[in-house]
Amino acid sequence: MKKTTKLLALLLALVMVVGLLGACGSKEPEKVDEPAEEETEAPVTDEPEEPDAEDEDDADLDETEEPDAEDAEDADAEDADAEDADAEGADVEEPASDTPLVVGYNPFSQKFSPYYADTSYDMDVADMTQVKLITNDRAGELMLQAGTPEGQVSEYNGVPYTYYAISNLEITTVDEDDDGEIEQTLYHFTIRDDIKFSDGEPLTIDDVIFTFYAFSDPKYTGSSTLYSVPILGMNEYRTQTSAELGKKYADIYADMMSKLNPEEEAEGLGWEYEWQEGDSFTADQLAWVKEYVDQTLFKDQLPPLVEFIFTKYGANYASMIGRTAEELQENEGLRTAWAMLMWGFGDPIVDDKGTVAEDDATDEEKAAAAEDDEITGLKTAIEFNEEVVYEKEWDFTADQYPTTDDWYDAMMAAYGNNPYAAAATEIGTDLRPNVTELEQIFILEWGPKDEDATEGGVPNIAGIKKTSDTEFEVVVEGYDASAVYKLGINVTPLHYYGDPDLYDYENNKFGLEFGNQDAIQAKTDFPVGAGAYKFVKYENKTVFFEANEDYYLGAPKVKYVQFRETKSTDAVQGVVGGTIDAITPSFNAAVVEEIQEANANGELVGETITTMLYDFLGYGYLGINADTVLVGDDPASDASKNLRRAFATIFAQLRYVTNDSYYGDRADTIEYPISNTSWAAPRPADEGYQRAFSVDVEGNPIYKEGMSNDEEKEAAVEAAIGFFKAAGFTYDEAEKKFTAAPAGAKLNYEVVIPADGIGDHPAFGIVSAAKELLDPIGITLDINDPADSNVLWQKIDSGEQEMWTAAWGATIDPDMYQVYHSTNIVGKGGTDSNHYHIADEELDQWIMDARASADMAFRKQMYKACLDRIIDWAVEIPNYQRKDGVIFSTERINVDTIPKDLTPFFGWMSELYKLEMN
Repeated sequence: MKKTTKLLALLLALVMVVGLLGACGSKEPEKVDEPAEEETEAPVTDEPEEPDAEDEDDADLDETEEPDAEDAEDADAEDADAEDADAEGADVEEPASDTPLVVGYNPFSQKFSPYYADTSYDMDVADMTQVKLITNDRAGELMLQAGTPEGQVSEYNGVPYTYYAISNLEITTVDEDDDGEIEQTLYHFTIRDDIKFSDGEPLTIDDVIFTFYAFSDPKYTGSSTLYSVPILGMNEYRTQTSAELGKKYADIYADMMSKLNPEEEAEGLGWEYEWQEGDSFTADQLAWVKEYVDQTLFKDQLPPLVEFIFTKYGANYASMIGRTAEELQENEGLRTAWAMLMWGFGDPIVDDKGTVAEDDATDEEKAAAAEDDEITGLKTAIEFNEEVVYEKEWDFTADQYPTTDDWYDAMMAAYGNNPYAAAATEIGTDLRPNVTELEQIFILEWGPKDEDATEGGVPNIAGIKKTSDTEFEVVVEGYDASAVYKLGINVTPLHYYGDPDLYDYENNKFGLEFGNQDAIQAKTDFPVGAGAYKFVKYENKTVFFEANEDYYLGAPKVKYVQFRETKSTDAVQGVVGGTIDAITPSFNAAVVEEIQEANANGELVGETITTMLYDFLGYGYLGINADTVLVGDDPASDASKNLRRAFATIFAQLRYVTNDSYYGDRADTIEYPISNTSWAAPRPADEGYQRAFSVDVEGNPIYKEGMSNDEEKEAAVEAAIGFFKAAGFTYDEAEKKFTAAPAGAKLNYEVVIPADGIGDHPAFGIVSAAKELLDPIGITLDINDPADSNVLWQKIDSGEQEMWTAAWGATIDPDMYQVYHSTNIVGKGGTDSNHYHIADEELDQWIMDARASADMAFRKQMYKACLDRIIDWAVEIPNYQRKDGVIFSTERINVDTIPKDLTPFFGWMSELYKLEMN
């Protein structure tokens, strides 16, 4: 799924998952404290041995749009267990190595709980100790029958791999009227009976039930969104009201919000609304909602928001305030100032040591002039209704820094003192709790107090049923393709995170008190589970693990593992110097050069460092707005499509040389508007696969085998001329150029490329070369390269852009609804993520058919049809698939034991139990 949320005000724009990842997308951190120097010891328990655990939220199910894929956030790889069937349950032939594997990591926030870990780094710690109900293959396709000793085989790049999980899953749909409308989806899990937790206790169906209820508790505020799945009875349980009473209070809530946050401004309405006689709600209910939103949903979330921004973007964008990520980590005030700057709530104050640019200087001259300036402070000037309503400055040289209270004041000013609007926009769905959950919270608070409320409330979740000692079923209302990913939770031990005395399934007792997460939160810093490794301690900025001898796929070959906090600038030299054995660096050109210099052969793979590349979870593209690049007033006409195809044909031909020059081996050119990482992406061997925009107006191939690049460019120009003619442009055969455009079209169009005003963007070479090819035939391509990328996002948000370049971040599910469905065209009241303005009823139906089906083969077929239709509209030119990489010490790690064919969904630690040291 793709989506757009507010990301970086100066560089990016978002959502994940808009709500992901889910999108996609993202888990948000609580405030990151300075790493403790003292160790975290094992908690005191009744268990005979030190236990350990894990979990992670569902993968973001949305995608984020970003101006430059080079800067896109690395996606966390999905976990998948095992490869060879003979490894299952077999004795380890060789003794485990006592030489520790040391992995470099960004700083931890020491929230290692499978429930409450919220940075990707902390989640990795938890994941080392956990097992999931289900797994996926390297392409992200779910392996629903991997829960047996034999596992499930799936091919990738022609190689068969075997995957393992702790359960099998059967999915059936209920269509009682046989009318194509799915009333319910049944998820039937069968767990293995030979799984043990790391403390030797068996993993049973009761642990599964407990974990489901723990994640479903209304007081749970971690990253998992399991409770958002429309499981039968979930809302009734979480709100402790019947469906009828729930609807009553939902209606009351809706009426209240129509007055507090009306769709259209009206006198007397707004956040300052005061209770009046005749309102469906009481004065106490109104006051409660106002206080809860202002404090809990907004003000209390600003410290976590600062840490969320820092965790996701600090490593790459600390320089926006002239500091390093380490400096931001050490200074809370500076970190807050930087976050305000990134979120568009401040501007840097610079000294005058650099060259001062004239007012009429170009963007390039201004960028060069500012290069030597030192950022000495932050200033903010907030406007509301075209009037400055809040101003403040902080002088860093005098140790003056903003606090989150200052940011709260600025945000309130920006949103006319409406905390609901501020929280909905600025906090988003990445932090919990958030405004999207306010209705349920309101019902839970007030529904049980109703005079008609049933004594004892709602005892269980009707759609979660234990059916045997090894089986359970989850009943979901309707069908949602993303639901299965959220159901595939890590299974945590009831005896550690819960209370066995509070578990009695038959009497609706599920191991914890309703509305009480104290026992789970008390174990946030010490995870326990059934994963390949046991958590030992956190000490001196290092997490220590020990092999779990009871791991169901066999005891790991490496007995000890350490996750060591490492500065990003020390990644390569850390491997070279022997302080770390493996790390995922920021894989940019400078790092590539550093790796090549470290290896005597000058390559990425050598006697010192072994680099493993894999496709990034996303792709770069060039976009064309169907509503601004058209003939007449019909964006769907053949003439309008031919106009866009003319530009698309030129852009598409220029991708190969440009991408090779900009990225080298770090990216591939792609032919369809979908990440190659997706299971739904067409493959070269598939029937009907073809190069993007490689046929002319008659449908004939443009290029011939053996053509040189110059010959291809000439052929592309000729094909473009044919498309322009078919679109109705007037062509002077003698002058060999176009002299007039048809009604609604033009001879000149603008492409906006967020390249910092200096051409620093993967697609800059494409648009520059396209301009040179189009000028001689009378078509002008104006390149707008603003120093501030907000110029692009403002145009996109208003629907005024003609052409642009950007990148999508992808997620494990390829749902196309948010980006390509016509209801989501900007300004139509949907997600506003359809920036292409493509409106095709048949495409809409295909998208809905695909997202409503549980048949993966059918979905892939439908998505191929959707991709072909998007190409037919010529609104998106797929550009590049960037690669990320992991580096290993060739000297200390047996690189032959690292998994092959790494992907974002199957990382190098997915089979860590097999890895060996030299």
